[in-house]
Formats: sequence, C-alpha cells, structure tokens
Amino acid sequence: MTNIRQRAPISAGTSARGTTAPPNTNNANAPAAGITGYDAIRQQHERQTVEDQRRQQERADGYAPFRFFLPSPEKQGVTREQLEANIVVLDDAPTFAMFEHSFPDPKTGRWGKGAFTVPCLSGDSHCPACDADSKDPYFALFLSIIDMTPYTNKNGQLVPFTKKLLVVKNKNQGWWFRQYERRGTLRGMQVLMVRDSAQGANHGNPEFIELHDEQAIIDSFSHPEVKSQDGQRVIKQANEDCFAYDYGRIFKKPTYEELAERFGTGPVAGSRSDADSTWGPDAGQFRTSTGIGRAGGISSRASTTIGRTPASNQTSGDADHDYDDDSPPFDTDLQQDAEHLQGQGGIRPRPSNDPSIGTGGRPNTDPGDIPL
Repeated sequence: MTNIRQRAPISAGTSARGTTAPPNTNNANAPAAGITGYDAIRQQHERQTVEDQRRQQERADGYAPFRFFLPSPEKQGVTREQLEANIVVLDDAPTFAMFEHSFPDPKTGRWGKGAFTVPCLSGDSHCPACDADSKDPYFALFLSIIDMTPYTNKNGQLVPFTKKLLVVKNKNQGWWFRQYERRGTLRGMQVLMVRDSAQGANHGNPEFIELHDEQAIIDSFSHPEVKSQDGQRVIKQANEDCFAYDYGRIFKKPTYEELAERFGTGPVAGSRSDADSTWGPDAGQFRTSTGIGRAGGISSRASTTIGRTPASNQTSGDADHDYDDDSPPFDTDLQQDAEHLQGQGGIRPRPSNDPSIGTGGRPNTDPGDIPL
C-alpha cells in the first residue's frame, strides 16, 4: 500500500518533480480588464491606499448621509407600497445647492457600493472632475428630510424613520420654491412622494399633506444620544435627527489639488480652462445660513392612484434621468446601522388613498398645489 506523504513546499521558480515548468506568459495572456506591470500595480496600490484612508475618514466624520429615492416602477418585484413614501422636511428654507459629479466605484468601475459624488469646482477654477466625467455636472438642491418608511436593521430591531438627504435637480426645484414662498417655511412640511415613471425623477413627485409645528417634530422624531458600539464615540447628539444637516460639514469643498490627485487629471497649460470657469461665477458650491423652523403629531399617507399625473402638482420629468445619480448608490436599498428611537409624538404616515392628501385635512384648495 502506498501512503500519501506530506512534502515540503516547492520553491519559487521550480516545478514539481516529473513536470515541466510552464513558460512565463505573464504579459502575453493578461486579462483585458486587469492591471499588468509592477509600476502600474504599485501606482494603483498607492492611489487605492489614499482612497481607502479618505473613505475611512469620511465614515468617521459621518460624511455621507443616505440619499432618498424610490425604486423604478419597472424594477422586477417592486410593490405599490414601495413606490411611495412620506417625508417631513427639516430645513426652514431651501438654502443649499451645488453643481455635482457622480462616479462609479474606482475599484470595479461599477455603480453600487463604492460609488461616490464630488462637488464641481468649475465655478471657481478648472475642475479635474469635469475632465474625468463623461457628462456635465448637474445642479442639485439639497434638503434634509425624515423618511418615515420603517425598516428592520441588521440586529432585528425596527427603525421607524431615517434622516436622509433629498437631492432635487434643476427641473424639479420649482415646486419646492413655490411651497416656501407661499408658506414662509418648509420646516415641518409633510409630503407624499410618489414615483410613477421610470423616466421621472428617482425621488418621485411631491404632494403636499400638511404643515406641522415645531413641537410635533420633536415629539415624533426625538431620540437619545447615539454612540458607537464601543461607547467611545458619539455618532449622533440627542435629537440631532430633528434638525437639518450642517451642509458645510458633510459637503466639505475639495481643493483643486485633492481632485487632481484623485482623478489624475489637470488643466492643459495655457488653455482657457487653466484660468477660466466653464460654468460661470455662480456655478460653484454655495451655502447660506440655515435657520430653525417656525412651524403636534405627524401621520403617513399614500397616494390616491399610482400612475396619476395631476397637472396641479406634477413635477417635471427628470431631463437627465439616465444620469449616474439615478443609478446606484443613489438607487440602492441602504440601511442605517445607528438605531433611532421614535419619540412619543404622533406624526404618522398616510396612505395614498387618504382623501386629504394635498389638502392638509381641508378641501383640496391648498395654494401650494395651484399651478402658477
């Protein structure tokens, strides 16, 4: 009987006894999608190390809030309930907007986990992200909201609401401006978002429900201080979800050098873009002071009919709906790990067949839903 015996590992550069070492085909048969050559691999390693460190710091800083979206009606398995959501606005006024680029994961080139956005710098100087992006930057209004859609987190606990960013591109901003101009505030405004078209904005179309006061917000969305699992770091201050984001903190404006290093691009010496802006003096990131609202309980409602398009409150279609900000990670189900505890107030979601949608409980004559 022959026993199988364990042997010492074969030294590098040698072949097993009785075999012939294969020829060195390191470059000849390299996969088309791979990186070959020591120098190229080393450079990519250094770039990726910087990128990993940056992402780690962003996570530590709480840099990237979740962005609100509704799935496409054409997505397989999507239910009627998933095409609508109740939100409550936390900003007093629409006071933050910027031009923005979005990019896929630099590791995989795919949209999904690892995809990211950066502000466009073309309003101030040449923008390396413009050189790297195949499309023009989009102009976006940012609002802080509470998404009242509950979910179960990875620990099996029910999270009744989530603070998110609502990103509204240029074609759909008018409705929000009219609401602010007629009401004097957006804070406490409960809105039903309904998506009835794959070609429309991925956040859906807004329908006014009602305006809640300050006490209703605190009663409904208050929570205790949230700490990291080791208890050493405060993730959220008590009741932080009741107030708008500090946009200056979560959207730190990168320098030209930071973007140039990230994308490996730069202006052509002597070119117009070396000195001038492509988009004009107002195209860069801008921010004004964000006030606390002056607007108790809040309940969710749903749309009367999925797919209807009333002329009074239909927002414009997303002219660049196929742009990358309508793809993952902005169109991917993401969950927050921080556990939010709901307060004792009564702000409740309302279903789509609630007859008071758009009326705030009054006859359907709300001035915010009357077209200009």
